[in-house]
Amino acid sequence: MEYKVLDVAFSGLMHDIGKFYQRTKMVSDLTEREKLVTPMAKAGYYTHLHSGYTSRFFHEYLGMDNELEMITSSHHIDDQRPLAKILRKADQIASSIDRKDEEKDYEENNKKGTFQQVRLSSVVHEVDFGKQKALATYPLRPFHKMGYPTVDFEMTDKNESVGEYLGLFQAFINDLKSEDYFTSEVDKYCFDRLYALMYEYTTLVPASTYEGSKTYVSLFDHSKLTSAIASCLYLNDTEDENFIMFEFDVSGIQKFIFKVTEGKDTKRDVAKSLRGRSFLVSAITNIITYSYLYEFGLTQSNIIFNTGGGALLLLPKCKNFEEKLNKVTQKVQEILLDKFSVDINYVYAWVECDRKELETFKISKATKLKSKLDEEKNRKFNKVLNSDFFFNKPKSNYVCKMCGTNFVEKENDTCDICKTIIEISDFCIKHDDFFLVYDFNRRLDDQVSDCIKIDMGYMDFYLISKEDYPLIINKYDYIESLNQSHLGNTRLIANLVPKKNDRIIPFENMVINLVDTSYGDPKLGILKMDVDNLGAIFAFGMEKQRSLSKFLTLSRMMENFFGHELMNICVEVSKKMNSNISQFSNNESMFYINYAGGDDLVIMGPASGILELSKVINERFSEYTLNKNITISGGITIQSPSAPIRFGIKEAEEYLNQSKALDGKNGITLIHTSCKMNEYEQVLQQVNVFRKYITNQDISRTNFYNMMKVLDVENMEKYYRNIPILLYSLKRNVKNKDVRQDLISKISMANMNCDQLKKLVLEMKLAIMQTRG
Repeated sequence: MEYKVLDVAFSGLMHDIGKFYQRTKMVSDLTEREKLVTPMAKAGYYTHLHSGYTSRFFHEYLGMDNELEMITSSHHIDDQRPLAKILRKADQIASSIDRKDEEKDYEENNKKGTFQQVRLSSVVHEVDFGKQKALATYPLRPFHKMGYPTVDFEMTDKNESVGEYLGLFQAFINDLKSEDYFTSEVDKYCFDRLYALMYEYTTLVPASTYEGSKTYVSLFDHSKLTSAIASCLYLNDTEDENFIMFEFDVSGIQKFIFKVTEGKDTKRDVAKSLRGRSFLVSAITNIITYSYLYEFGLTQSNIIFNTGGGALLLLPKCKNFEEKLNKVTQKVQEILLDKFSVDINYVYAWVECDRKELETFKISKATKLKSKLDEEKNRKFNKVLNSDFFFNKPKSNYVCKMCGTNFVEKENDTCDICKTIIEISDFCIKHDDFFLVYDFNRRLDDQVSDCIKIDMGYMDFYLISKEDYPLIINKYDYIESLNQSHLGNTRLIANLVPKKNDRIIPFENMVINLVDTSYGDPKLGILKMDVDNLGAIFAFGMEKQRSLSKFLTLSRMMENFFGHELMNICVEVSKKMNSNISQFSNNESMFYINYAGGDDLVIMGPASGILELSKVINERFSEYTLNKNITISGGITIQSPSAPIRFGIKEAEEYLNQSKALDGKNGITLIHTSCKMNEYEQVLQQVNVFRKYITNQDISRTNFYNMMKVLDVENMEKYYRNIPILLYSLKRNVKNKDVRQDLISKISMANMNCDQLKKLVLEMKLAIMQTRG
């Protein structure tokens, strides 16, 4: 048979589905026909029994009984047909770490073994820089119910374990049967539907379970990587097992997102614009990703990771691959320049890997790729430099009132890009989950009604509602499901903003209405956080036993925290801060998630809520990783809700950098003061104590403010000089002996140093802010 890349990718994706099926059985019940696709050991018994269950799955649920099914199922048999050789090589490369595990998959082990009882261990445990960590395990469940790993996992008996697998597998089959679009051939819908269902139901299923209780790679990630490698081997011009690791990095993200002119004519749409711009940047990253995959004819399996600002792809080492890269780059960069001027662009780099280097993603290759990417950042506009690059004749005398850059035909008008950005924001508010469609062949014109369309010159990008989903089957090139696992790639985006009657609540109303009035001054808080040393974690954190599969799984775990768990945390803190939040916010959130990507976030909300939220995010992240080698840092800006957001973001970024300058990082900085996260909780506790003293009138707010001013000094010499003045003031103005003694102990603590004094002043400033009318 002649096969397409799609057939090869599908074969790689589904080759081990039999492992999932097999674990629903107490003992093997393969038929003689199904045993034909499993190898026979020299001792006379069948091995790799999961192959037979792969065959059964194809027959029972996909209606496929052809050569493609036979080759996919028999991938452990020495078959010399071209596709069979490709699939066997791909499987061996993808599972190089646990290859010996499958040798134990034979009938005797199937009867007495515990392979159904082992659960997926958190791959985060593999990150090791010498600090404390705990081995954690995920229960067997769908991905959208992933939650947090547990350290007290107890292996259930075999009957119960098989029952858990059977329940999950049946949910998978029920979902598979819910739509009748399948044919006996592999088409785009067939691939994308199975890809999404595999993501949902096998991300928490371990790929291998015979070698013991520690298994870190999910069945989905092993299958996805096998699919990617098989596609590359198929497209390579020779049988050489060489590959291209291709990475790109988008620049100008912060500048573009916060390129909003804030004035009386735009005030109403500032929040919408920020949200739409953040989403558009993420979409541009995806458009670049799929542009390269489309040129090579590859599927989404070849995306190793994709964050809001870049991606790593696995490409084939074919003769004309550089020509293809240049062709795509020229096309994409020209359209980005036309639409976004120099605000948004990207650079890329690539390295060639042989089989061994790919299996472990060798450190030297990873660092070389990063080094080349950094070099390219100095030449990012090289491919689009021409006579018009440095000077463009103005198209009119007016510029857009929203971005202040693009030309418009009349005064106080909005440019097409900013109009689209507002439309995107409105669409995201209206729909909690929807589809992103990438149409390189322009097949969807006038096919759908409830959508947003962006013409990228060489392709069309759509946001499409669930209602129009049946109209697009097999009429697209790539598709992504937003916050659901239905079709194609599943993308998790923290789609959460305070809403009332399907409208984003403005920042001024947010700080007044969404938080309890007892928290004082209605200021806006801006929080920026990201994971410490993430580059080092991926490059060196799993040095002892590296594999590309583990990188896939680790990237997915990070995406789940920032794209999904973060929303739960925001709602939890909102309810804690305001028990009546549901009366003012339809989604029970007081927080505006501007963006949350693979490892970072920007969130706005009432200042008192942001103070608490940053603490809880750190706590939940620690519970999620259970590994002190992986930490998070943050910066907080507190400002008037009417002040320009872009300036507040810039300050939060500067504060974040100060936190990362702390020894060991894992810090938080606000109001020019940095502290470690483990000290920050004590800071907030002390703020509440001071608030109580003021609200109970144990000390007047004026006296407390004056005490703070006296303590807010540049050096310790001035502090020591002011202590007698403070003690006298406390003696005279604080009648409650317990309160007075507590304040005396705080301001005259033995061995007080400069950092401790700064923290004390910070606590007092926050208490003052939270008691101001």
